[in-house]
Amino acid sequence: AAGSRRQASATKNGGDLAVTAVDYVAKKVTVVGPGSAIAANDHLFFKGAKDYLSGAPKECAGLDKIISTTTGSLFNISVESYELWRGQQHAVSGEASWLAVMNAAAKATNLGLMEKAKVYLPVVQWSRLNNELAANRRYVSDMSAKASTGTQAISYYSVNGEIEIEAHPFIKESEGFLLANPTKRLMRVGASDITFRRPGMTDEIFRELVDNAGLELRAFSDQAIMCQLPAQNVKLTDIDV
Repeated sequence: AAGSRRQASATKNGGDLAVTAVDYVAKKVTVVGPGSAIAANDHLFFKGAKDYLSGAPKECAGLDKIISTTTGSLFNISVESYELWRGQQHAVSGEASWLAVMNAAAKATNLGLMEKAKVYLPVVQWSRLNNELAANRRYVSDMSAKASTGTQAISYYSVNGEIEIEAHPFIKESEGFLLANPTKRLMRVGASDITFRRPGMTDEIFRELVDNAGLELRAFSDQAIMCQLPAQNVKLTDIDV
């Protein structure tokens, strides 16, 4: 994969990089490239995703960026002037638990959340919630030679209604997100969904190569995430791993 580096010591391009190895267990990504050694606070990003000099992004804001923007502006609207346009943060400062989810939901409810919500957590945190439920379970039936415990789905209930918990492999292990009814309050906007079809040539998906005998496919899109109610979404941080 191709990437670039913007050095922390100066507003300049530190050179293009290439990912040579990914160690999931050690949580380590190895990259190689020209120039000086990578230092703390250097910004590594996919090539073309940011402006080299200013550091301004060229990609759409993701959910983390939308919910984490507590100063400045979001979609050219000041989050400091309009509180309902500012996402919320909740520092768990401990293990993921039912209480942590309830406290995050309370913050969202105070700013208008009165419908179902969904909490996305990394798989390791899902396991801890599952363990918490198992620890609180009471066996009241007659003695049996076999016991079953654990769940495939977890839902809590609070003032706002149902809060569904979902494990997701793309969430950092110390973080989580409470989203207000994402199927209704989050949407994709833009000029084009992901497609292989070129404008004006709707029936042609293959493109002839100019300097070789062959064909190629090109996929493109023009889309972004739009959050209708940022204040009713909460980022959970500082979760024990």
